[in-house]
Amino acid sequence: MNLFEFFPNLIEKKIPLSKLNISPRVFHKWKKEGVIDYDDSVNEDDIGVKGEQKKRKWVILNAFEAIWLLMVKDLRSLNVDIKTIIELKKFLKKGQFDDVGIENVDFDFMVETGQIILPKEIKDLIDGNLLTKEQVFKMLETQSKEINYFTSNFGFLFFGILILNERPSIVILKSEEGLNFMILNKEGHIKLFGENDFYNMIMHQFSNHYFTNIPVIDSFVKLFENENLEKYNREYKLFSKEEEQILEIFRNDDFKEITIYRENENNYTITTTHSKELKGEQTNELRRILGLKQYQKAEIVNRKGELVTFYNMRKEKNQD
Repeated sequence: MNLFEFFPNLIEKKIPLSKLNISPRVFHKWKKEGVIDYDDSVNEDDIGVKGEQKKRKWVILNAFEAIWLLMVKDLRSLNVDIKTIIELKKFLKKGQFDDVGIENVDFDFMVETGQIILPKEIKDLIDGNLLTKEQVFKMLETQSKEINYFTSNFGFLFFGILILNERPSIVILKSEEGLNFMILNKEGHIKLFGENDFYNMIMHQFSNHYFTNIPVIDSFVKLFENENLEKYNREYKLFSKEEEQILEIFRNDDFKEITIYRENENNYTITTTHSKELKGEQTNELRRILGLKQYQKAEIVNRKGELVTFYNMRKEKNQD
């Protein structure tokens, strides 16, 4: 199980820059400073230019680029300097073997936990002893830039939030030696090493360094709550067919009551309303809960008084 299996098209450029409320001039400034690596040839004079004489080049982003820019917006609003943001970008782009070296990787563990993306055909060849682990690692070293998105630190964050329903954060540690970064994932760490180890590690790091904590999930919340981005979330298949059906029922007011059952939070209940403001708040909350898979099931009482139940199939699949 890995991110690529669920969302292989996250690397497709679909989201216009304008939907993120970032001006073309700010985007170009960040691009010039090295805050974002944008492949398409877009120059300062090509974007945000009005008039009929010059053809405009639209900046279209993939899901990884969009989430990164939402993070950058928040970091800049908190006065995090450009140099730190650039170093953070480098850390997020690092692959899973960059620091430890391929020869030191626990291959079986990485495959079991879904941190190595292997097509079924490759797994079959390994199981049949027709392909060695060394040959697989060689393939991973030369994999395409697109696949690197999925196997990078950034890809692990996507995996934790969209697949495992975790809430990882990035911690920027500052010391006399310079900057260090780590991904802090409470649920995952405790699952592997135990609660005591987690808190000992946290206290050691935070007692010896100045630090900034970045709750990555906040950028994903913005992705799902933004009405202008719902179209692209659908195209990336971030909503299941059942979740799209729930949203459609809600939009058409084809219900008396919707109840969303959540694991560690209060249930969320929606009844029909004529208030546009309340309807908008309900829409944002519903998109967020469904998109982030923060629910066990949804029960809908339709206008006929019939009860229809939708289950979070992804959560059930993960638990299997």
